[in-house]
This record gives sequence, structure tokens and C-alpha cells, in this order.
Amino acid sequence: MLIYIIITACSIGWLFLLIPSILYLLTSWKTKFENLESCFSDKALKLYFLKFGQCKRIAAGENLYGRFRKNYFRNYGRRHYIIPLILLGLIAGISIVLIGDSLLQWLNLSSYLDPLPPIAISALLGSYMWVAVDQVRRFRIRDFTAHDVYICSLRFLITIPLGFIFAVIVKDPIGIPLAFFLGTFPANTLVKFGRRFVNQKLSLGEQSSETKSELEQLQGINIVEAERYQGEGVTNIMQLAYADPVDLTIRTNFDFVYVVDCISQGLLWLYAEKNVDKLRLLGLRGAHEARVLYEWVQSGDTGQRNEANDNFNSIAEVLKMRPEALKKTLFEIAEDPYTEFIYNIWR
Repeated sequence: MLIYIIITACSIGWLFLLIPSILYLLTSWKTKFENLESCFSDKALKLYFLKFGQCKRIAAGENLYGRFRKNYFRNYGRRHYIIPLILLGLIAGISIVLIGDSLLQWLNLSSYLDPLPPIAISALLGSYMWVAVDQVRRFRIRDFTAHDVYICSLRFLITIPLGFIFAVIVKDPIGIPLAFFLGTFPANTLVKFGRRFVNQKLSLGEQSSETKSELEQLQGINIVEAERYQGEGVTNIMQLAYADPVDLTIRTNFDFVYVVDCISQGLLWLYAEKNVDKLRLLGLRGAHEARVLYEWVQSGDTGQRNEANDNFNSIAEVLKMRPEALKKTLFEIAEDPYTEFIYNIWR
């Protein structure tokens, strides 16, 4: 009976690691796509394909929504999760089998393999804990990418070597619990710990202090969001301003509206840089607002134009710019093709 209990517990533990990802693909994945698709009007879709779809023109009467769905499913469809899920299932399955067989051996029950060292078992259990918590958390916030599933597999692969390495550093009595708790740390944290330790032991000198990311100068981007952008190759504001918003939304798993807003802020920052903090107080926080202000300044509606001119003059005074120079800057921002896309999406 005890053997069956151990086998059942191991089987449930294995399924628990895969169920959140599978449920996400069956439910939230489709919801995210539908929310993304609903943000596009016909004109916005046309602009998107012209700016980011690598096509010079669109045939009259073409079904743009059908084309968008086709491209989306080809580039970001569920099939991209198949290999990482199979890999995670195999690695986690082998790890759980080794743990279960070692447990049977320790209890003097039926066993087919040599038991793993206690440090290896402890490290694997720590990794299991981190992966399980990470899977459940991501399912709750609908933040799953194929890359995240690969990271879970990597976490299992590196845990035993790391457990033995750090156990050698400390005294034997705490080697086993240390291996477990190290397994519960994210891979990036362990890399930082490892670099810091090697740096201290080999006297390589102080590591250069980590500077604040340029992306953090935009409103709504702190160190966590900046690191996620950087993980997708977006390391500065210019790259963000001219990035494909759909592609960046899928790869970062941010909400589409949030990515569009960040890009809008980035487009304005390219012209105003650190002055954006002053401009926010005057209602100018992104390229979209710059486009609206420019249109109102040129408006045929006298009341609308007077209101915009008051705001325009306040901005010129704060920036200490001549009105002609500011109007030229607004023109460049407003007529930027990427601003046009953001403007139509926002509308």
C-alpha cells in the first residue's frame, strides 16, 4: 500500500507542474488574443501591416482581420508551446521518478535504481517547489510564454550541480537544507550569487555598480518591467519607441494597452528627453497627446484652437522654446508614422 501511495503522490506531483500551462493554453491564451484583436480598427490594422507587417501595400477589400489572425497563429500559436512542455514533462518526470525510487530505497521497499545522494534529492525538491509556485503564479496573472516553460526545464537541469557546489562551500550539516533553499531561488538570482562569490574569492575587483535602466525614465516602468523589456532585447527608449507593439506584447506578456502607452511615451521622450516630467503636468505625456495638441492648434474650431494655444504657450514657456521651434517639434512628433499608428489604436 505504501508503494502505491508514493507512486500516486509522484504522479500527482508531475501532473501539477503541467496542468497550469495546459489550462492557460486552453483558456487564457485565446482570451488574450481576442483582447488584442479587439484593440484594432480597420485603419489601425492597415497601418500596422504597413509599418510592421513588411508589406508595401494592401489589396483593396482584403480581409485584414483574417490576415492578422493567420499571422498571429503562425508566429505565436499554441504549437510553439509543444516542445517546451514536452521537455518540461520529460525532465520533471525523470526527476520525480528518481526521487520516488530513492524514497522507496530508504524505506526498504521495492527499488530498481540506486538512490540519489540526499543533497541531489534536496536540490530537486527545491527546484520542484520553485517551478510549481512559478507555474501557479503565472496562471493566475496570465503570464505564460514558451520561454517561461523553457526556464522551468533549465531550473531542474542546473539544480543538482548547484546543490553540490554550494554544499562544498559550507559545512556538511547545512549542505542538504542549503541545496533545497537554493533550488527555490530563480535562475537569475543564482547567477548573481555565483558571480558575486567568484568575484570575492578570486579578488577580481569590485563589480561595476548597476546603473538605472534608461527605460525606467518612462512613467509606469520600474526595474521589473525594464528587466522584462531588456530580456526581449529592448534595452533603450529608442528601441522601445520603434518596436512592433504586437510582437513585444506577446514576447513580454504585458497588456497591449500598456505596451502601446510605453511606446507612445518613448516617442515623445526621443524629442523631449528628461523634460517629459515637466510636460506631464501640462497634459503631454506621450506622442498620442502631442498629436492631439498639434491637431487642436491647427483646428478650424475657434474655441478648440484657443484652448490648445493656451496649453501650447504654457509648454513653450516651461521648455523655454520659441513657439515656432515648439510647433516644428510637435509637427515632427505628430507626423511620425509610428505616432499615426499609436493615435489610431488609441482612438
